[in-house]
Amino acid sequence: MNFIAKDVFFKLLLDIPALQRTFIKNIGHEFGVLANIIAVLAQKNLNARLAINLLILENRFQKHYKSAGIDLTREDLANIIGTSPRKFG
Repeated sequence: MNFIAKDVFFKLLLDIPALQRTFIKNIGHEFGVLANIIAVLAQKNLNARLAINLLILENRFQKHYKSAGIDLTREDLANIIGTSPRKFG
């Protein structure tokens, strides 16, 4: 990964309007994704959060890995869905 100095980055945004529009569009998309995740965590019960997050993990890992699965502990799953491992069971 390469890093760009802040002043160079801001100059590029000013000099290249298409880059600025694309960057703002991507930030907007990421903000929408974050808002959806927060809504899921706030409104869904434990089982629904687990199911949704397992589907998300499956989708992400299928794109990058051709393995039979991944190993997650109860603590890993609890952290992913925002609960205590003691509530898992």
